[in-house]
Amino acid sequence: MYCWYCITTRRNTEMTQNSNVSANLRRILSPWFTTGDSTTPDAPKWPSNYPPNLNSRAKTINGKLTKRDYLPLKPFAEENYVQFESCNARIKQIIFEATRNGDRDVGDANILHATVRHTTETYFSFASCHCCFKSKARDFSDASRTPHPMDSQISCPDLAQVGLCGCIVCNKCVRSVVNHPSNKEMDYVHCPYCGNGRCFSKYFRIWAVTDNVFEEAMGSGGSFHFVF
Repeated sequence: MYCWYCITTRRNTEMTQNSNVSANLRRILSPWFTTGDSTTPDAPKWPSNYPPNLNSRAKTINGKLTKRDYLPLKPFAEENYVQFESCNARIKQIIFEATRNGDRDVGDANILHATVRHTTETYFSFASCHCCFKSKARDFSDASRTPHPMDSQISCPDLAQVGLCGCIVCNKCVRSVVNHPSNKEMDYVHCPYCGNGRCFSKYFRIWAVTDNVFEEAMGSGGSFHFVF
């Protein structure tokens, strides 16, 4: 026989714990809620407005950072955009999502904060993964290749995440570090591109949505239900 009192108590406790976690995450992430979308050259830019370095800046083995800035800097030139089928795009929306151990709870996504930017007034960012751009696998500006994060599985490799460092990295590259068994006990992990520590976490995702993907999702009546 079920003890409905016990079940209800447990559910209420879980809801309270989730609410406390969300409140704590909002406090931690609140400095990033107001993004720097000014086109003024010297103004701080988050997400980054820089393309990646042609040489790898960080080396990750078995989920752990082993080397950083071990190769000479080699700027990303105009011809490299053609070579690697890359482009720049304006980021229209940034979504902060709370996750439990790197996954979504059953039901709607738990959105901590969402910002829609005026893209005509902001700068361009690199629209491929800072880590795996040479594979030509990602194009965050192409709505036929990149879904809206609220209308896709959280494991979709084509989604764009922003690190607290500002780097724009595909979901697959981030998850390869966050979900690695060696990081099971880690709350935060380093950025797989720049090597800065505590940039990504299993407890939250920061999704970057380019203007094309945003407009496509809104035009198709995407099934977004934000829960604050």
